[in-house]
Amino acid sequence: MLLKLLYIEHKKTKRSFAFWLTIFGSMVIPMVVCLVMLVKPAPFVPFGNSNPWKSLLINNFASVSSFLFPMYVIYLIGLLGNIEYKSSNWKKLFVLPIRKELLISSKLFYVLIHIFVAIILFGINSLLFGLIAGAAHPELKLLDFSPQFDLMIWLVYHLFLSVLGIIGLQFILSIFFENILITLAIGLFLMVGSLIAAGLKWEYIEFVPYASPNRFAVAAGTVKEWITKPEWTNLVVFGMSFAFSLFFFKRKTVK
Repeated sequence: MLLKLLYIEHKKTKRSFAFWLTIFGSMVIPMVVCLVMLVKPAPFVPFGNSNPWKSLLINNFASVSSFLFPMYVIYLIGLLGNIEYKSSNWKKLFVLPIRKELLISSKLFYVLIHIFVAIILFGINSLLFGLIAGAAHPELKLLDFSPQFDLMIWLVYHLFLSVLGIIGLQFILSIFFENILITLAIGLFLMVGSLIAAGLKWEYIEFVPYASPNRFAVAAGTVKEWITKPEWTNLVVFGMSFAFSLFFFKRKTVK
């Protein structure tokens, strides 16, 4: 049943703006970096015999993670939640002989899958555009080394963990508020506030989910732990958000 509900979620969003935002959004930063490398390759020429893929991947993931990707997550969840309100789908869903817990779980799992796929696409595009730049400028040595797939997987994993708290909190907002502008405004306010707090080096910043992607950007490529302190916070916040979503959704009524 869960797989069937996930497929239904996919059908509702296929060819929607959220779908194309994921496809083309994952190409923006890799494409921009590629263009810069094509125009001015000198700053990207590696020193000695170092693998240029390491710096390329780390720079791409760090560039997107501090603000752009969290805002994508906030906007995407707002769009996906708004689909139900815009089409009055809640009324249709509530008359189906399906447990509400299963409905809300399928929606949250679909959001997780969607965002995880977006990160994987971003990593793949980083490699593809890197190959284009390497073919155009042999001095970059990108074709002399094998792409570091293990590093890419490691970065994908940690970037996903860094946004888990945001996913949980924004998901609650998306089912609580019918107006998408409210969810976006709250998310933007919390993002900007967390970046300011991080800039001021607030001692408790690692417990703020909206600051976690920024922490990932700062430490990208140097993290050795499987789960860092901010990521533990995200896991706890996500779990609590999921539990609250189930509690709230079971009591949700649509007039």
